[in-house]
Amino acid sequence: MDRVVSELIRMLDSPCFRASRSVWAGGAGGPMPTKQPFAVDAVLRSALGYYLVATPSVAHCDAFVGSVLDTLDGVYKALPAKARREFPFTLSLRKATKLPGLSDATAYRITVSKELLRELFDESKKKLDTKEDAKKTPWARPQAPLTLTLYVLPNANGTGSDWFAFGLDEKPIKAALAQVFRPTPGNTLASQPALAPFLAKNPLSLSYGTFLWQWQLIQSLLGSEAAALSLITGMFNGLTVTTTTQVLRRGAGSEATLDYTVSPEGLNGLRTLLSYDVERLEKMFEEIEKAGEKAAGEKPAPAR
Repeated sequence: MDRVVSELIRMLDSPCFRASRSVWAGGAGGPMPTKQPFAVDAVLRSALGYYLVATPSVAHCDAFVGSVLDTLDGVYKALPAKARREFPFTLSLRKATKLPGLSDATAYRITVSKELLRELFDESKKKLDTKEDAKKTPWARPQAPLTLTLYVLPNANGTGSDWFAFGLDEKPIKAALAQVFRPTPGNTLASQPALAPFLAKNPLSLSYGTFLWQWQLIQSLLGSEAAALSLITGMFNGLTVTTTTQVLRRGAGSEATLDYTVSPEGLNGLRTLLSYDVERLEKMFEEIEKAGEKAAGEKPAPAR
């Protein structure tokens, strides 16, 4: 425990915590499973997607991350054998990896066994109210272990930035890194005309999300054939949300701001939704409820 405390204190002194500027991005994972029951591990790989983070190389965040994982590995190995058997997972640290078209990377992997995932799944299933409820669940036992992969690219391709890429599915992670360093012309956020006003203000950070990405997950769970879902998709098609942060100087002090901007498509969709009368809204939500019941294998309730 003393070692853990001293390591935590040392980590807090890391220049990584004082990095003046960093960027991050996230994206969808692989395709969602379409056939029920859905294997929980497959849904998690797709739903959690991947994430990319870049920090200045001078902040030495690569060394910081390596130190954190080394400490985690040491703590786990110091646990009693019984505790390790109850929570079995595998750490693979500092594996040299060559990614096509990129500088050398270091791979870290944390794997949770299929057996532990199934045990957790079975325990959660037992907590359902009745055996009948257990039969109706749209979820299936995990079919494979889950591995969280982290790629670290120090001074990636001579950019002066350390890049970190992580997720539960390595294929979209590698594709995202390839897009970052070898982008398809015109297929980058910087080339999107809608983002030009935000980029011109040189924000401290900028995030950009679309309605479509999140809605695809909902459709896969409720059934993409539901008419009400298609109606909502039509209303909010093209909706994007842009978030920026800035630090502004105010005399002797400074002020941090956080701004959310919703695209006109989102406001137009909301206006359309608010124009519906109560009866039409009730009918639409009933259709969504029935789609959910059908996806779960339940008998839909009779229409009111």
